[in-house]
Amino acid sequence: MEVYRREYRVSISDADPRKELRLASLFRLFQEGATAHADLLGVGTGATLDRGILWVVTAQRAHITRMPRYEEDVILTTWPGEPTHAFFPRHYLLRTPSGETLVRACALWVLMDGTTRKMLLPKEGAVSLTGLTTGEESSLPTSPKMGTFTGESAFTVPYSYLDVNGHMNNVRYFDLAEDIHPAEFRTRPLREVTIKYGGEARLGETLDLRTGREEDSFFLSGETGGKRVFRLRMEYGPRGSNE
Repeated sequence: MEVYRREYRVSISDADPRKELRLASLFRLFQEGATAHADLLGVGTGATLDRGILWVVTAQRAHITRMPRYEEDVILTTWPGEPTHAFFPRHYLLRTPSGETLVRACALWVLMDGTTRKMLLPKEGAVSLTGLTTGEESSLPTSPKMGTFTGESAFTVPYSYLDVNGHMNNVRYFDLAEDIHPAEFRTRPLREVTIKYGGEARLGETLDLRTGREEDSFFLSGETGGKRVFRLRMEYGPRGSNE
């Protein structure tokens, strides 16, 4: 098995007002790379979605040296780690053509029955995937630390946030976080982001959001009907430290 490699140029729709890659665009690039590689490995749409089986992300973490900028060329590499009892780890590296490492990341994927919405073990999903060790793997994501919550708000899932699995797509949680986090963080470089998904957010459901911040971090939790849907934490560097 070989790692998947994709060359990409940051487009105008990918960039934020600072001309940097948006956080959601970063994770969308990871998602598209994972999907393309799954197809090549024979565990993509034909082996899963067409049979009523869904690939679902349960946790993600990224360590960011710097975000690529508008019209910058980058190279994504991604590969599956060794599966555990229930999880399929996947690793990501984003580099420049000259070899500068920009982002290292890891996601935990699971299989889910599209009808019952219950998790399937690899053997139950009839999906076989062998992991690869390159020596450049990131540590597996764990549940992000939450501090004292100081803010509350609500968010209702719109149709535009849904994906082919019929729920709010995993990358949309980063759009939500950036929309409501303190404005001052928009001038500081993001260094690490961790998210743990605990359930689905479906069309029209309202998420009860709780937010908090520390000196260099912002954290966000969302629930619906008393069920935890996600927890997210974003760590920032000093203002101007990307320059």
